[in-house]
Amino acid sequence: MKGVAKRIASHFKEDLLASATSLCPGCPAELAARVMLRVLGRNVITFRTPGCQPIFMTRVAGIPCLMTNIASSMTGASRYLRKTGREDVICVCFVGDGATADVGFQPLSGAAARGEHILYICNDNEGYMNTGIQCSSVTPQGSWTSTTWIGEKSRGKSNEGKYMPLIMLMHGVSYVATATMAYYEDYVLKLEKAKEAVKRGMAYIHLHTPCATGWRAPVEKGIEMSRLAVQTNYFPLWEAEDGRLRLTHRVKRPNPLKDLLKMQKRFSHITDRELEALQQTIDKRLALLERLAED
Repeated sequence: MKGVAKRIASHFKEDLLASATSLCPGCPAELAARVMLRVLGRNVITFRTPGCQPIFMTRVAGIPCLMTNIASSMTGASRYLRKTGREDVICVCFVGDGATADVGFQPLSGAAARGEHILYICNDNEGYMNTGIQCSSVTPQGSWTSTTWIGEKSRGKSNEGKYMPLIMLMHGVSYVATATMAYYEDYVLKLEKAKEAVKRGMAYIHLHTPCATGWRAPVEKGIEMSRLAVQTNYFPLWEAEDGRLRLTHRVKRPNPLKDLLKMQKRFSHITDRELEALQQTIDKRLALLERLAED
């Protein structure tokens, strides 16, 4: 652990996220982006889409994109850099789940299938939070959003959320990982591995980021909710290097899922039957990951 702590400390020499950056109170995304840049260093080009992320002001090169062309824009820049002998420059994005799993999925899938040399980080807050808290394909089952109302004819989102990390693994991506700011060391180590994996092909990190506004949660509970997401197996932590999957944090005695949901008013309507349906989805995903894991 001393060696890990020393490596983590080595990344705190320079802050590349400008002081002008400001997100909603309690949002862990700013901290996650700040750590990302410290680990990757100055030799990067950042790519952003409409959403919360364009608010970020960095001290490194940045290119704004559309939600539909983030992966293809990164591909073009990466290929140019490699053609001109600048393989050392990393093309990295830090974008939301809507641009990743929905409107931007086709170019992302294509880039993954081709093994483009890019680092893609999905900042997953489980909805289109910047534009009005609309439902995305990764929004969890039973959740309230502004487009999945609670009433006599609607009980929130009616189907399971898309599990993007496993979808990316099935593309044959060089490195895939899940992470959260509640497990800080785990996130840093995975960024280091992703930085090296880009030399071989594409790297993808799926980052769990609570949104106090969209989840109707206390602003000071962001990190605690991320920790509970792991401790309830709602968001398992794992990584896959060249297709070999392993769980990076095993939960021996999971907390009740209710502990996580009761902190979010978007689930305040949920019945025991609806809670069980969500629990079954979580159990099914974890069982699949455990079968795929090599250790």
